[in-house]
Amino acid sequence: MMTDASATHYQQKQHAGVLCAVHPEKPFDFAEKAYWLQRDMALKAFVDQWLHIAIQNGSFRKIYSVWFD
Repeated sequence: MMTDASATHYQQKQHAGVLCAVHPEKPFDFAEKAYWLQRDMALKAFVDQWLHIAIQNGSFRKIYSVWFD
C-alpha cells in the first residue's frame, strides 16, 4: 500500500503486528491534507483559530497521538 504518512501510521496502529509503515518520515514528496469548507469566512476564521490554539497548547498533539502513535 502506498499512501501518505498519516494513513500509514493509522493503518499500522489499527493492524499492529500485521502491517508495518516503511519510512513514513521520508515521503516521496510533500503534500498537505485539507478539508473542504463552504465559503464562510467566519467558519474559516474559527477553524484556523482553533487549530492555532490546539497546536500551541498541546491538545493537537494529544489528539494526534490517539490516532497515529
